[in-house]
Amino acid sequence: MKKIVALVVIFLALAFALHKFGPRAIQAGRRILPASWTAQSSETRVISLKTYGVDQLVRQSLFGSIPRRTMFLALAGFYALIGLVVLRVVLQGSELIAEPRWKWRDLLWVFAGLMVFWELMPSGESVQTGELFLKDAAVGFWIASLGYVRGVGLREVKVSPFKCFSDLWTGVLSALLLLPTLSVLVLMGCLSGGPTFIPEELRMPAPTSIAAAGLSILILPFFEEILFRVFLYRLLRARWPELASNLATSLAFAAIHGDSGTLAAGRFLGSFIMCRLFERTGTVWSSLGAHAAFNTILLLGPFVF
Repeated sequence: MKKIVALVVIFLALAFALHKFGPRAIQAGRRILPASWTAQSSETRVISLKTYGVDQLVRQSLFGSIPRRTMFLALAGFYALIGLVVLRVVLQGSELIAEPRWKWRDLLWVFAGLMVFWELMPSGESVQTGELFLKDAAVGFWIASLGYVRGVGLREVKVSPFKCFSDLWTGVLSALLLLPTLSVLVLMGCLSGGPTFIPEELRMPAPTSIAAAGLSILILPFFEEILFRVFLYRLLRARWPELASNLATSLAFAAIHGDSGTLAAGRFLGSFIMCRLFERTGTVWSSLGAHAAFNTILLLGPFVF
């Protein structure tokens, strides 16, 4: 009974803090950081599909002069080879101990907190990234509170610093190797409607400041990995087969971001890889490295290409 009361008190305290002090905290953070870091750009940049280097090839191959059979054989062989190498060297096996002390009702606790925290702070384009950070941080702290009640510590939730650097690089390299494959799979999903159905741009806004880019690449992925891999995936994995747990987690990951079309497909496939990395290494650092790498490529694309 005492633990339930403590959780209710923590929940109410987080809700009150987000509602009353969230906007003030964001503005205070802006004043602390150098003005050049937080300056908003007036130019709107978006990420083009050509960023990933496969759009023109796919269009010309399927709807141009290159025979379809030749293109399909070449792409299938090339990306199958990459996929086999990655799966063989990096993703084979499992070191995950899928016996968390999470209960099914904990999923309801976290879901309720996510919905409440998400609605407490007013929306605004100028503080969008800061709001997302505070909401994700509140959910991360909420999961940590549940873990404390359940007797789940740092070692059990796989954020221990041991093997940190090696697993981070495993995730980063896996993301870089699999990115071309992901790009082709996403584009292939659009081809059934013909070349006019392929969107010219994903309409993903680029970061408007260094602070926003840092949050998107380094901080926000950590809280999202705690929510989706450490909590949700392990809760499901202790009860379901790996594939079912991965599919359910990846569907939730894509759905909660509110995207559609090719971007939603990309988020689903990226989450599928991150769950597999988490399963393979047994720690959250590998999926965190992949998450950070994916976000870096997405956010820097409009400035590089």
